[in-house]
Amino acid sequence: MLKILATLTLLFVTTTIKATIDTKNVIKVSATTYQDKASNKFLVVTFKNQPGWHTYWKNPGDAGIATKISFTSGSSTLKLNSIPWPSPKRYIAEGNIWTYGYAGKYSIFYPLSKLNYTKVNHTSFKIKATWLACKKICIPGQSEFKLSDTQSFTTTKEEISQHLSALPRPTTFPQNLKLVLALSQDKKGLALYYSIPNLEKSELGPDMNLITPYLQEPFSFKHETLISSKTKTTYAHMDIEWDGEYMEPEEPLPTDGKFKKPYTLKFLYSNPSTSKVEIIEKTFSTFLINGQKALESVTANKKKKSSATLWYYLILAFLGGLILNIMPCVLPVISIKLFSIIKHSNSKEKLFMHSICYTSGILFTFILLGSTIIILKKSGEIVGWGFQLQSPIIVSIMIMTMFIFALNLFGLYEFKTPGGKFLGGLQISHGMLGDFISGIMATILSTPCSAPFLGVALTFALTSTSYTIIGTFMAIGLGLSFPFILIGIFPGLISFLPKPGMWMENLRKFLGLSLIFTALWLTDVFLALTENSNSLLVLNCSMALMFFAFYFYNSISKKLIYFFTFFILSTALFVANIAFNYTTLPSSNDSSKQSIMNMNGMTWEKWSEEKLLYYKNRKELVFIDFTARWCLTCKVNEKLVLDTAGFKELVKKHNMKLLLADWTKRDPVIGKWLKDHGMVGVPAYFIQTPNGRLINLGETLTISKIKSNL
Repeated sequence: MLKILATLTLLFVTTTIKATIDTKNVIKVSATTYQDKASNKFLVVTFKNQPGWHTYWKNPGDAGIATKISFTSGSSTLKLNSIPWPSPKRYIAEGNIWTYGYAGKYSIFYPLSKLNYTKVNHTSFKIKATWLACKKICIPGQSEFKLSDTQSFTTTKEEISQHLSALPRPTTFPQNLKLVLALSQDKKGLALYYSIPNLEKSELGPDMNLITPYLQEPFSFKHETLISSKTKTTYAHMDIEWDGEYMEPEEPLPTDGKFKKPYTLKFLYSNPSTSKVEIIEKTFSTFLINGQKALESVTANKKKKSSATLWYYLILAFLGGLILNIMPCVLPVISIKLFSIIKHSNSKEKLFMHSICYTSGILFTFILLGSTIIILKKSGEIVGWGFQLQSPIIVSIMIMTMFIFALNLFGLYEFKTPGGKFLGGLQISHGMLGDFISGIMATILSTPCSAPFLGVALTFALTSTSYTIIGTFMAIGLGLSFPFILIGIFPGLISFLPKPGMWMENLRKFLGLSLIFTALWLTDVFLALTENSNSLLVLNCSMALMFFAFYFYNSISKKLIYFFTFFILSTALFVANIAFNYTTLPSSNDSSKQSIMNMNGMTWEKWSEEKLLYYKNRKELVFIDFTARWCLTCKVNEKLVLDTAGFKELVKKHNMKLLLADWTKRDPVIGKWLKDHGMVGVPAYFIQTPNGRLINLGETLTISKIKSNL
């Protein structure tokens, strides 16, 4: 009610001084049509405010009037719905009056269907904009013009593209933002109480709220009050007037804390983790009638709860690592490790030491991966599970390692000194060093797979502190190595395995073949990353020379000069190839250049945020698949679910649009979107409902899961 009175008073004062100012020079308006990279068409209405003047957002705040834009085509009104408006600034005037609006130049976007695009470009199409502009005084203004008229100013395509990319995007409700609705302290209205960790009050800036509410009857939002604590957790509250008595029919504030119908409150959220403004929603069916209890629920000491939460995610990480042992990407190395265990099954001491070395290799590599992620995060990079497989350099090193390891299993070499003793008393394939290397290989090969529990634990870790990241990665490593730790402590667990014998030599060669197939799979990934057949040819030549170096020494001549000649040639080619790929690292993911792909009789479109927004505005059902060439779990899901007749029938029945996001190469846009929606890697599957709600299906997929969410 106070907001209405303030606005009426403002209008009365401004109409008396309007004649003294030329409103057309204060605010200028122009319009144009625009097509983005995803071929989405928009009508773009751009405002240009003179320095010092501002106009108002959809929620103008304590006073002011929201800018309004209407359209006519001939004699009829044309209804166009805008996508989210730009993020407004907060203005505080004398008397502690808060308003939300815009200074300078900003654009409002209206998606256009084919029919509306034709109408908009017709000579009878008119645009009418009305606004209230304020500086030290406020004046109302309006502008009416045709799209075909000479515009008052021009806006370049680059400016429009920047305006579009800067718009706030809808996101899932943040897990670390606690928001409680309760009865206000004076019992006459409501209040929002909320808190967020790892945010200082000063980090928001002088003209920003943590959350800025959209208009929603019968809620009349007041000012946000922020309080920072010593634990770097920011607490806040916002009073709300209840305007239900002005509704028709009248709706009094419930005394029992239960609304007659649920209310969905919508906010702009200044996300401290991304430094961007996003759109969040939360539905309330009830509110706490004890305001003090609500306040205590967001300001209470979270230390015990955080500790319990951390242990919960560490257990999930351990279980995820344990399940990785049966995932297809790790099986070749696990098989080799089992081969080693059988060989040393007669000695408990050796069995224990080999298990410890294998575990050490796994933990060392997971700590190295975690440390790399921490460094990349601090430098501003967005990384996720399997990030190293987005590098052609790392993939090429993995290919060569697998290949050399396979040659050893085929019996082409043993590292021996000229005196006939094993180098350092160790054999690469059978000794402790070999177990350590097996642990490294098992870790690297586990990252293309995503096991149950793993995604949840990794999402928690990668959005937490550096210590949590290292702890979570060590828990995954312990889970991956746990079966072999048990065998090292309790050797009797492998009593069911056959005794060592000649059959092991044949098994050894079979395991070498499994590593060759793994290397071939990685060469496909390498080609997808480089898209350069010459680079793949050089890599193959390097492996051929490496094979011949060991074959020549094993079967033709024991003279080291010949061995080192071929070995050095192979290494030189390999290093040169790495150097070439280092200088041509892809800056973004363009591996899926086609905007439309036909697979298994279904049409998939290339994913983009603009395309997702386009279908949201058209109120269409969308299925989104985030995948990568190196992701074996993705391939399994494709074969068992997405390439089946059952999925094709679902798509046809529900007229579902299909979007494919390829994360084979590094792509910060995909990485950020996944992070914002609770995922840190692929596979990831989402459904966007016709009303724009996103449903996260997780990393495991079944037809029944899709059906239940449809």
